[in-house]
Amino acid sequence: MGRKKLLTVLVCDDHPLVRDGLFGLLKQMSGFEVVFHEASNGEEAIRLISNLKINLVFMDIHMKGMGGIETCRRIREQQGGVIPIIALTMSDDTPNIMQMVEAGASAYILKNADQQEIHNAVHCVLQGKKYFSGDIALKFINRKKNPTRPNDQKHIRTPSGEVITKRELMVLQEISEEYTNEQIAKHLGISKRTVEMHRQRLLEKFNVRNTAGLIRAAFQGNFLT
Repeated sequence: MGRKKLLTVLVCDDHPLVRDGLFGLLKQMSGFEVVFHEASNGEEAIRLISNLKINLVFMDIHMKGMGGIETCRRIREQQGGVIPIIALTMSDDTPNIMQMVEAGASAYILKNADQQEIHNAVHCVLQGKKYFSGDIALKFINRKKNPTRPNDQKHIRTPSGEVITKRELMVLQEISEEYTNEQIAKHLGISKRTVEMHRQRLLEKFNVRNTAGLIRAAFQGNFLT
């Protein structure tokens, strides 16, 4: 029997049952001795990564406190992209997929994934490869094949020519999912006042008076899926 490779894993998810369940699946991986660490939000995850030698991170998207997209981005900036991150979430929305990948995630799988798929994702990212579960892979490929969508353009503009920043696009997606300003602030790791500023700028750039008009204009302009 060969010597097992040490794998130090951090799971960042605000649901204890998810963390416990994932640990149960990971410890059954052949060839690895898994050391498990857990965090319930982005701030805690960043602190642990700064103090521990983490080999792999599983990251939820929507959590209390700093959300997964912003956490992923900060981990990449602080660690130079050397720690593979697997997005493990219930969300199969295309904008979330693209934002997590752009933030530095190496894989994107859903929480209903079976043991084999989770093991496959781990093996892939540890080899420096990308991994997307079936339906997610199809959405990712379709988005990449359609360069005319606003989300894929280098400069995203409204019909009137106003430039929409990546942060404004993230706020727009959150608004379309009916999150409050306070919830958006927690998801993106920014202040409530900053969210309010982005919301007002979006209204001005799309030349609309309220949230309903904003969402309608965003869908008509193909800014949202």
